[in-house]
Amino acid sequence: MNDQIVEELNLLLNNFWILKKEKESEFYQIRGKLKELREFANNKLGCDIICNSKLIKLEKLPILVESTFQIEEFDNPLDYVLFVALLIYLEDKGLQDQFILSNLTEFITNFLSTVEGSIKPDWLKYKDRKSMTDVMKFAVSLGLFKIIDGNGERYAEDGTAEVLYENLATSHYVMRQFKFDISDCVLPEDFLNQERLEMDAIDFKRFQTYRGLIFYPNVVLDEIDEDTAVYMKNMRVRISEDMEKYLESELILTQNMFALSVNNGNSKDLFPNYRKSISDIALLVLSYLESFHNQVVHDKLTLTRLEIEKLFLKIHEENKEYFSKEYREGKLENFIQEVLNYMESYRLISCDENHVTFYPISFLMQGKYQKKEEINEDVAYELFTLDLEE
Repeated sequence: MNDQIVEELNLLLNNFWILKKEKESEFYQIRGKLKELREFANNKLGCDIICNSKLIKLEKLPILVESTFQIEEFDNPLDYVLFVALLIYLEDKGLQDQFILSNLTEFITNFLSTVEGSIKPDWLKYKDRKSMTDVMKFAVSLGLFKIIDGNGERYAEDGTAEVLYENLATSHYVMRQFKFDISDCVLPEDFLNQERLEMDAIDFKRFQTYRGLIFYPNVVLDEIDEDTAVYMKNMRVRISEDMEKYLESELILTQNMFALSVNNGNSKDLFPNYRKSISDIALLVLSYLESFHNQVVHDKLTLTRLEIEKLFLKIHEENKEYFSKEYREGKLENFIQEVLNYMESYRLISCDENHVTFYPISFLMQGKYQKKEEINEDVAYELFTLDLEE
């Protein structure tokens, strides 16, 4: 195999898809190495690469159901219902077919009237029309269609506003094409379980390993099945070689975690992100975990919500002079929730109603603000690692 596919693989990993009309040079660059890329995707990830005259897309399949799986532009369940209804509406639309917003909303109303469930739009309500505009804005940014005439934002304020769209015939490649019968799948976990039944045991362990490392910020070993965890440990040398060869990344292994240290130039959004103040704050939070060292079990630390509130209050009081106005003067509960949400999105932590659990990755890095008189460089924090039991 030609192993010089690092750049092309990263393009596929860091984009939902590559549209020819938007990124023509990248499209042809990837297509030129499609054979090698497909070999890697099929053998290591158990994923397909879709390639046609319009787009190239690497399917990114999960190994765990995460509470943080979401479309960032969506903020309520109705958004997802409307998006799926939109994809169904577009099934019968060809390239350059045009449609108006009122026809779409009428279709959605009629379609959802035949579907069980309580999440249905009322177009007389502003919040539901706002959901529709958010969905259409996201679909345009994704490249499903384009606006020919009108202002998509106006519909939220004025339910009679019209917008003319032109279909780009890419919507058929948004949803995954399943290779097994999904008629009995109800919960997200059902899809994962059904996929496992269709796989050879060795393939399953290999796919779980590589998907976990490449598609997730880290893999906590006691959260996956024992056979896969044993496979990861036994195959760590080979896995490390592959990560260096195909992604120029370093494999990190602790007692209870596998993760990759990724080259900053190979991803859009990594942690820590030195351009985001919330990333600095997350590093700061990690620096305070030393005081809970005796509570760490299997590289994980679980704190109650009350302990978290006390911890964040202490962090805020001791460091607020370094925070932006938003975090310095805003409500403490909002500050806590925003930072926790950010940390959870990178699997630094997991949250439930009563507890917050810090994953092993949390003990590998931390940051502290330097006092202003001590700053000699542009970066106002330090990174360092803690030793973990191997």
